[in-house]
Amino acid sequence: MSLIEELSEICPEATTFDGLDEAIVALADNGIGVIAVYDNDSIIKILMKDGMDEEDAQEYIDYNIVRSLPYMGDYKPVIIFRTLEE
Repeated sequence: MSLIEELSEICPEATTFDGLDEAIVALADNGIGVIAVYDNDSIIKILMKDGMDEEDAQEYIDYNIVRSLPYMGDYKPVIIFRTLEE
């Protein structure tokens, strides 16, 4: 069972990002319910497959995905960064 299928079964109220299911790397409990955990680098790779370069993909995440989070309700996903840039 994929993580998105598991999430749908455990917490149908959880919201996700359209077209980015492959970037879900874990599920987490936010104290209210179970939510999706996305990997930023995986989102970039998906967006690059759609024709964006890395810089445009990160800009898209920053301005379109991250800015949508406050409007996604109590079961909104989180995005993790596996490495920090110096």
